[in-house]
This record gives sequence, structure tokens and C-alpha cells, in this order.
Amino acid sequence: MLDCEKIYAKYSDKVRAYIRSHVSDSEAVADLHSKVFQKIVEYAPSYRGKSDAVSSFVYTITRSTVIDFYRGRKQSDDVDFDTIEAASGVEDEFFSQYALEGLARALEKLSAEERHIIELLYWQNKSLKTAAEIMRISYGVAKLRHRSALKSLKSFMKSIC
Repeated sequence: MLDCEKIYAKYSDKVRAYIRSHVSDSEAVADLHSKVFQKIVEYAPSYRGKSDAVSSFVYTITRSTVIDFYRGRKQSDDVDFDTIEAASGVEDEFFSQYALEGLARALEKLSAEERHIIELLYWQNKSLKTAAEIMRISYGVAKLRHRSALKSLKSFMKSIC
């Protein structure tokens, strides 16, 4: 089980900095900071990940709380969620080396074709149709390889977390 006091001590400043980088109202920052740690306390008993992957757990809750804040606002302004999700430097501190190494190991376990389709879709932002054309395979085969790759990645990541 997670020790919420240790999580608060370790991540409080990082969480506040992340929220402050996306929300300008200081009162809202304080409220969101509290909500993040309330959610952490609420979800801590059900956390099943590795203890060195807690940073991803904290980051996910923080990011979701900020997005929920903007979704709940009743203003006519359009909110640019891409800006909220964009890397601000603070996010990098939340990603544990363990999770990144796990993803690298998971990608290594894929076949060359599966890795290629993942690279085209997620790193080069190609559509599935374009990826199929680049790989000189049918759309249906590309779709099957994509599903297979995601299933393998998900399975591997679940096994290490």
C-alpha cells in the first residue's frame, strides 16, 4: 500500500508547479493541489503498480485534475487542451525511469513490422492508411499489426507494473 504522507512530501512542490504552469488563478491552484492529494488518498488502496512507478500515478492524477478543472468551467472561452497536455518540463520529472525502461523493453519484444507500424503511427504521426502505403501492405494487414502491437505492449506493461 502507498504511503500518502511520503507521496505528499516528495511530490507536493512538483504537483503545485505543474498546476501553476497551467492555471493562473492562485486560489484555483490551491484548490486543485488539494484535490490531487485527495484523489491520491482515495485511490491509494487500489494502486497495484510498482513502488518506483508512483510518479506516473501522481502525474496522471494531476494532469486529469487540471483537465477536469477546465472542462468544468462555464466560460465561453475555448480551452486549448493541447496546451495543457504539452510538455512543460515539469512533466519529465514525473516519469519514472522504470516506466520508460519498461516501455523500451516492451518495444524490443515486438516484431520488426509491429515496431515499424508503432513508429509510423505514434512517432511520425502518420495515419494508418499512410502507414500501410509506406509499408506496402494492405490497410487490413496494417490494422491487424497495429492491434497486435498494442495488445503486446499492453500485456508487457501490465506485467511489469
